[in-house]
Amino acid sequence: AKVGAFVVAGWGGFTLGLILYNTFAYKIIGGSAGGYWAFTVGCALVMGILAYFLYDHIIIQCTAIFGSFLAVYGVGLVAGHYPNPFTIQEMIKNHTLDNIDPMYYAYLGGNLVLYIAGCIVQYKHKKKFPDSEYEEQMQMRRNRRRYRR
Repeated sequence: AKVGAFVVAGWGGFTLGLILYNTFAYKIIGGSAGGYWAFTVGCALVMGILAYFLYDHIIIQCTAIFGSFLAVYGVGLVAGHYPNPFTIQEMIKNHTLDNIDPMYYAYLGGNLVLYIAGCIVQYKHKKKFPDSEYEEQMQMRRNRRRYRR
């Protein structure tokens, strides 16, 4: 379970690193490819390690940020005006980021709203079913159905 949590949290951390780097961290770190990968992989490792100590909270945070990113990115692919995060990194490297579409920041705001909504939903669920109570109830229901047949 801990290895899986590390992977999920790492992926969420990488996603968070993409968003943060493309939004403002490139100004602090610089536009090099090495800085980009060091920052995003560093975020992934930090979240993965934190998942070991703060399992539930980090998993909730990481799945919320990853889910919001996927939802907004999917809308952006269909609606347009949302560049690929790796394209943004290339724009940073080539010093052409001034040409980024302002709609990117609207998508970023949508990402933040969905992230907060995802956290709220998951924390409410956790409050209603602490620890693994929900999973135990679902397993008991499945077992009852299985034995009724």
